[in-house]
Amino acid sequence: EELILRGDLYRIDDPTDGNFCSEAIVSKDRSRAVLVCYRRMGGVNNEIKRVRMEGLAPGRRYRVPELGLTLTGATLMHVGIVPDYTKGDFATAKYHFEAID
Repeated sequence: EELILRGDLYRIDDPTDGNFCSEAIVSKDRSRAVLVCYRRMGGVNNEIKRVRMEGLAPGRRYRVPELGLTLTGATLMHVGIVPDYTKGDFATAKYHFEAID
């Protein structure tokens, strides 16, 4: 897909720094993005990890279908989202962002 081949890759959380890893790919015109989050090991009282996007246009509004929300780029980059990991080890969560003009 065009986004994967030509988009800008952002490593948000480094996998060597802890239990979480997050990466985002953002289109050159900042109209679309995909965020993939990983959690290695689950536990009884799992740590809550907030992921702040990178590379979005702060003034644009983005629809996030997986959350059923529309948020500004500034909100996604400064406040972020809390990924909904499934139970167990090696959990992933994926989110799509589409700019609405």
